[in-house]
Amino acid sequence: MGHKLTASQETALLQATVRAAHEAISALNDLMAQAQKVLNGYLRGFDKIHQTQVQQLSNYFQTEMNRQSAELNVSVDNARKLILEHFAQVQPEYDAKDGVIRLYWPNLQFDEHVPPPYPHATPEETS
Repeated sequence: MGHKLTASQETALLQATVRAAHEAISALNDLMAQAQKVLNGYLRGFDKIHQTQVQQLSNYFQTEMNRQSAELNVSVDNARKLILEHFAQVQPEYDAKDGVIRLYWPNLQFDEHVPPPYPHATPEETS
């Protein structure tokens, strides 16, 4: 049947198996170290791209806020001018009978159910 090994042959075979296992473990550790280096490189690259994208998004938001703030300032200035122009057209009339001063705008009609026209405003925004 089978060939019986001597104790020294079994010891040598066991030592060779242990040596091969150590070599396999060492090779696996080397592969894991290489994989960690590659992973660290990917993570550094991802972090760099992420920081760049976040900075670009932040810059975009800041640019938009600045642009919209400038538009808002122009709209507010226009509204102030319009209000002052309307007040400049007012004609006060004293009603001696009631003792009241009434203000009339001869060229303007006001309807309390219609909101004033704001620049760049939709009807939904003014109601």
